[in-house]
Amino acid sequence: MAKTWDQVLTGMVIVSAAVVDDETFVFGANWDETYTGPNPPRQTKLLACELSEGWSGKRNSNGYDFARTAGGNGQALFSDAAGHVTTFDFKTAQRGMEPDMPVRGTTGVAHIGEHFYAYGLGRSFLRRDAAGEWSVLSGVTGSLKEERAAGQYVAIAGTSDKNIYLALNRKGAAPEIHHWNGKKLTTIALPDAVTSELDPDPIFLWDMCCAADGSVYLSGKKGELLVGTIEGFAPLIPRKERSLPGMNLCWFKEKLYGAIEAGLFVFDANELVWKPAPFVEDENAPVNFPILDANENVMLVAGGFGASIFDGKEWQRIAGDVTPLDRTRLYLMERQVEDLGTLRDIMKDLPKADQ
Repeated sequence: MAKTWDQVLTGMVIVSAAVVDDETFVFGANWDETYTGPNPPRQTKLLACELSEGWSGKRNSNGYDFARTAGGNGQALFSDAAGHVTTFDFKTAQRGMEPDMPVRGTTGVAHIGEHFYAYGLGRSFLRRDAAGEWSVLSGVTGSLKEERAAGQYVAIAGTSDKNIYLALNRKGAAPEIHHWNGKKLTTIALPDAVTSELDPDPIFLWDMCCAADGSVYLSGKKGELLVGTIEGFAPLIPRKERSLPGMNLCWFKEKLYGAIEAGLFVFDANELVWKPAPFVEDENAPVNFPILDANENVMLVAGGFGASIFDGKEWQRIAGDVTPLDRTRLYLMERQVEDLGTLRDIMKDLPKADQ
């Protein structure tokens, strides 16, 4: 039975979200430990919002803390770090658990081309070929120490099953970008200008997304932003003092969007800076971040206690109320970014220490 967002999300916190199609969106939600209302849920939930039908979902007693969520081709897939899997099929209306993935340490899941993919610890990279059937495309199995030493895939992006990029972090070593052509993985080295000058504190890769022209954008934990293809990557924004932290990335309607807990930003390719998304006066604009996902027609922005969708022209809130505090927070975020830009301009004009 379809419900309203407040019926399914009261006492919950959205921790993951994904677009299934133009009118269907899915969410992983954990119960809010600060909730003091009646009947605290004390369970996680896997939820779906169908604009024409309302909200639905299922309580989940098998974990799924910080569930990994992906959608596409009329289906949604949820997973946790242990490899438990639940799917929603909106074509057949079937929902339920599947056999576990054959590896542990899942960082995330994504729908690319015609398949769901999973990636994570020990360089694990898997493709779901059918319900409960996974092909292990890459991975180091052994002790937890060995898996950690091999590194962890932390982000994925792609345009087809034969064009997928993975971001690998390794403790004490320079990160790498790997490319899957449908048959094998190859390594794309990051430019020396990005890695060498940061030693012994190498860049920590954060997120990635593909643009319409096939180029790939890559964010770092300390504000870095790179762009590239299978031929190589180049920095757009280097690491800076007082920079914005790691951005979740999303390409939508010819624009690169980035989100952090404080707000949503748009990348200015001319000035090579992030600017607050221009919607502060829009009553339906998002106030909850930093989860981003999109298809060609709609972008989903979610986090915490709410979610909104954007078609390139208008915002629609599908979950959550907006309080005066939310409005104040967005205003202060915009002012902080403007002040940060002013500070950088001042620093540029100061004489160098060796002059």
